[in-house]
Amino acid sequence: MKTIFSNIWFPIFVLFAIVSCREDIIPPGNFVGNINEPVQIKDNNTYTFLINAKDLTLNVKNKPLFTSATSKITINIFDYRKGYITIRVDDRFDNERFNYFGNRNIDFFTESFLGWVPDTISISAVNFSAKIKIELRRTF
Repeated sequence: MKTIFSNIWFPIFVLFAIVSCREDIIPPGNFVGNINEPVQIKDNNTYTFLINAKDLTLNVKNKPLFTSATSKITINIFDYRKGYITIRVDDRFDNERFNYFGNRNIDFFTESFLGWVPDTISISAVNFSAKIKIELRRTF
């Protein structure tokens, strides 16, 4: 019985342990990884932007992959220290449909978009120091 464990299960356990280890382990308290390096996730009818900003000045314009005319945006800002951020969402005709100005902690801001398809999202920051999470997603 001991031979079966040592010959089969032990190597499988070791292989599983090695495969499950990550090279860059994010330390506790670090929101998404490296400071001032945004994480952007674009999928069909979903867009997520995460950043741990420190004295960041940034201009980003993205085209999320949206086909739905019913969606919502959620914004969370925490550990705010200074600066400001603006978020703008335009439709396919370059009409501004949503604009947000952030310069304080926001636990949970949300707004629904009905009757138009988000085409571009622009994120600008000036000397911004905070952790931010922006999610734009389809609703039903």
